Amino acid sequence: MVQNKRIANIKDFAANYENLTDEKADELLTKGLDYKLEIIKLKKKYYKQFKKIIPVGEAAKFFQAEDKIDNLINAQLALDIPLLETK
Repeated sequence: MVQNKRIANIKDFAANYENLTDEKADELLTKGLDYKLEIIKLKKKYYKQFKKIIPVGEAAKFFQAEDKIDNLINAQLALDIPLLETK
């Protein structure tokens, strides 16, 4: 599951937060970007399938609602996860 990769990356960041090197920061950011690309690909795939079954406006509304929920989750994570500091 794609979301598990995000959770693993957050846990990896937390485990390495105290002694974060430039190399580890690079690895974490790269994994985060890869995760975001996977999510976009998955959303595009499902949007194509949704609009075959339901009206385009309804499919778009569903994905808009999902984006709003994602943004709320991201906002909370942004408050809870500190900015990285490399050593």
